[in-house]
Amino acid sequence: MRGCAVDEAVRDDQPMQRFDSVGRDLAMGTAVRATIISHERWGVMAQVVGHETVGASVDAGVIDSPSGSPRALPAEYPPVGKQVDAVVQEISRYHPPAWIRLTMRAADLRRVQLAVRMLRPAHDSQPWRRRRHRRCAQQ
Repeated sequence: MRGCAVDEAVRDDQPMQRFDSVGRDLAMGTAVRATIISHERWGVMAQVVGHETVGASVDAGVIDSPSGSPRALPAEYPPVGKQVDAVVQEISRYHPPAWIRLTMRAADLRRVQLAVRMLRPAHDSQPWRRRRHRRCAQQ
């Protein structure tokens, strides 16, 4: 009897290995710093700073194109060796090697920066403390 594809992918005689320890602190939507290591026809290969053992790539469709093209042209790729800001788009840890897909679109970077700002407590998150300090200063 055939099961679903997930059941068939993991057989009893084959131990399943997950690579959770690789890039444990990385999650989808996390802003990272990456170094461009090569140019390919489809995009660029990169190394995430602090996670050099995990492979990473950026598809040309998620690199902003100054020419207005929907996919960045090879001439518009960041130079090899340059460090760039990126956002984790996808993480594959179930099949070796662990792999990270990144996006370098300015809109994605802005979204992450906005989310981080929204999570920070506002300066006036505890106005009663401010009033108490003013009262103490007047006495």
